[in-house]
Amino acid sequence: MNMSYCRFHNTYGDFCDCLDAIQDCEELSESEEEYAERLYNAAKEYVTAYEERKEYM
Repeated sequence: MNMSYCRFHNTYGDFCDCLDAIQDCEELSESEEEYAERLYNAAKEYVTAYEERKEYM
């Protein structure tokens, strides 16, 4: 679990690792493929929420 003061910092490296795996077309297990799709959907929501946040700041 990440502390709130460093959650983005800590998550960034893991996210980049996942991105590298997708870009390198690594073979994923069935479970990893499922979570890759979940992460994809969460990332789309994150982009939308972040853009909305920037509008109000």
